[in-house]
Amino acid sequence: MAVSILWVDLVSSVEPSGLSSAFGQRASVESFNNPRAKTSRKKIFDLICFEFDFPDLDSLSFLKKTSLEWPNTPVLMISSVHSEALAVWALRLRVWEYLVAPVKTGEIESVIASLTQGNTHCPGELPHYSDRSDCSMPVDCRYRNNNSQKSILMPALHYVHEHLHEKVKESDVAAMCNMTPFKFSRYFKSCYGITFQEYLINTRMEKATKLLVNPNVMVADVAYQVGFKDPSYFTRAFKKVKGVSPRDCRGVEV
Repeated sequence: MAVSILWVDLVSSVEPSGLSSAFGQRASVESFNNPRAKTSRKKIFDLICFEFDFPDLDSLSFLKKTSLEWPNTPVLMISSVHSEALAVWALRLRVWEYLVAPVKTGEIESVIASLTQGNTHCPGELPHYSDRSDCSMPVDCRYRNNNSQKSILMPALHYVHEHLHEKVKESDVAAMCNMTPFKFSRYFKSCYGITFQEYLINTRMEKATKLLVNPNVMVADVAYQVGFKDPSYFTRAFKKVKGVSPRDCRGVEV
């Protein structure tokens, strides 16, 4: 049976790092990128992985809270920044493994191998960790992300980048952020200065521009990859946003 991992994405960038996909090639990974939602305790995982780029007070507090709620499930912490204080904090919190990005293939395989060797024990039989409630936050992480307002929208932005080839409904992404469509629309524009639909079309066109760097790519193929079923409509939309046709951009470095 494949190792099961609950992947908690706390990276502030909307661009996916690819780490969850790398682990997904070797294990069954279920993504979870909304810290405001409650994790389901109905499903048992072999590992909970927290991926950070810049750990802050809110994100580390969420890791601590989760580790206390799931005391018998190993926790893997991956961070793009490293400090001795952060490593000591993770050790005191009884984090099972602490890795610094970029994570090497060998490190991924080592994690999976360790979990596989322990698969004969169900999570309830894992050693019960000692009390971790008094584990104080590392000093260099006792700040709140300046983009805390925008972080509420992060589940929507992650979804857009991972599903550009599909139809994206604003009502669906609003629900991911625990908002009504009306509230989401107003909140998004207050944070970014443009509507969600404008953001979506701009993101599609930026991805299309990168794909068009290949001089041999078909415009129709690019259209499908960024969520347009009608290449003619894609061409009109592209020209409206970029001021030139997709054919004029083909083979041009961005």
